[in-house]
Parts: sequence; structure tokens; C-alpha cells
Amino acid sequence: MAADAAAAGPMVRCWYYIGGDGMPQGPQHKMEAECLDALQGSGLTGCAYCGHPAVVALEGQQAAIDDVIRLCEKAGKSPTIKRTQSMPDGHKSRLWAKFVVAGATAPGGIDKDALHGDVEKAGIATEFKYFLNQE
Repeated sequence: MAADAAAAGPMVRCWYYIGGDGMPQGPQHKMEAECLDALQGSGLTGCAYCGHPAVVALEGQQAAIDDVIRLCEKAGKSPTIKRTQSMPDGHKSRLWAKFVVAGATAPGGIDKDALHGDVEKAGIATEFKYFLNQE
């Protein structure tokens, strides 16, 4: 099994930005629901920080991440890669045990507290000042 994981490539953590209308939640948002379904069903770990704009973090092999991003694009979302981090310790380097969704805060804003805590843990908070409204 370790040989299969090595053959699939090293693990990475990718951070994506989804601008425009972001990723609002609710039954009326069909494109967003399709994208979230693809993310949650991918078998990858990570987090979707829903709102306007949105940020998605994914952990796994790059090929699997690319596949799920293509599904989000097919659903009408346009994730833009902002940062890729290597995960030299593989599964031990994960920030999440599964894929989770940090819901939007009222009125539709991104959950900055959740994002700030996670980018701090990942060691890339300075790269996300724009999202966190920090100078």
C-alpha cells in the first residue's frame, strides 16, 4: 500500500481562491452545491471556506486535486491556485482529517476566523492578508 501511495506522487496542500460570486451556500446555489459535492466526495482532505470570495484548501496527490478542480470548473466555478505546499511527512502533515466546510458568515462573508487559524497552522498567513483584511 505504501508503494501505491509513492507511485501516485508526493502529497501536497493546494490553496485556491474562488472570486466572482464565490461559494454561497443554500438550496438556490446549484453550481456551488455541485462543486461542494465533488470536493466532499473526492476522498481528499481539506476545507472550503464558503462565502464571497471563497477559499478552498485541498490535501492529497496533485493528480487527484487536479481531477476535483476540473469537476468544480465543469460545475461553473473557477478556482485559481494561490499556493501549493509540499507535505514531506505525507498523512502526518495533514491539517484536516477529512474534507470539511466552513460555512459563510452573515451576510455571506467568508469565515475569517477559521481561515486565519488554518493559514496560521500552515505557516502562510502573510500570503492571505487580503482575505483576512489585515495590513
